[in-house]
This record gives sequence, structure tokens and C-alpha cells, in this order.
Amino acid sequence: DLNYLSEFGGEGTGPGQFKGIHALGIGPGGRIFALDRTGGRINVFHTTDDPTKMEFVDEWGGFTLPLDIIVNEDDVWVTDLGPLRFVNLDFEGNYKYTWLVPRDLPDGYIEVHTFTVDQEGSLYGGDNQYGRSQKFVPKADANPELLIQRPWVAP
Repeated sequence: DLNYLSEFGGEGTGPGQFKGIHALGIGPGGRIFALDRTGGRINVFHTTDDPTKMEFVDEWGGFTLPLDIIVNEDDVWVTDLGPLRFVNLDFEGNYKYTWLVPRDLPDGYIEVHTFTVDQEGSLYGGDNQYGRSQKFVPKADANPELLIQRPWVAP
């Protein structure tokens, strides 16, 4: 009915707080990943039986300027600006893989400000500095374990 239920987080640097929330990722098992761009971290929350309350789970640091996040069935992907890269993590925040992103044209980025993946596995990335979006189709021989999968959708 679009009635206000509650809020969580708040401004600050403590667990579950934010300096500058920039993106949210929703994942299986009631997980919510809140990307704190200015704080250089991701706060992980879990839904509860009470729709007005969230449980703080963990804080993942080590990012310079994280910009966007995709959560899929098995893991989390984040774009970060220092260095410009895609970072792959498991659901405990452990690093699995990193892709460096080229800056040089014609296919480079100044920043991957937003990204998503379609049902065919093509990656779309938006660069607000170059003012454009690009589409990347995986090579036929690409290792599927290293490809970003589509965002998770609740069943």
C-alpha cells in the first residue's frame, strides 16, 4: 500500500551506518548489501520476520570509491574506482576475483558508474564521465566462473 514501514542505517562510520550510500544489492537468503561510496565499504544486512527491522550482519571494507553492485545467486560484484576494476566477492566478503578496466578509448571507462547483465550474459556498463553506455558480449570460450551473472531475483 506504499505506507512507510521503517528505515535502517543512519549517517556515520560505525557498523551499519553510512557516509554516502550509493547503491543497494538484494540477494538470496534475505541479504541486503548497502554500498557506502564515501565510506569505501559495503554494509551487509539481513531481513527479519518483522518487516520494520533489519539485522546488521557485517561490514566489508577495502574499497577506494565503490560505485555499483550486483548480487547474484552465488556471489557479489562491485565496481571500484581505485584502481578502476570489477571486484568479485563471496557472501562472506572474501575476494574471489578482480578485473581491471581499461581507461583508453574506444572501449575504456573513466568510471563504471552503473552496470547490469542481461539474460544472454551480455554486460552493460554506464560511464557518466565519458557520457555513454557500452555493451560487452562474452567470448564463446570465456570461463563462465569469471563472468558476471544476472542480478538475483526473488522467486
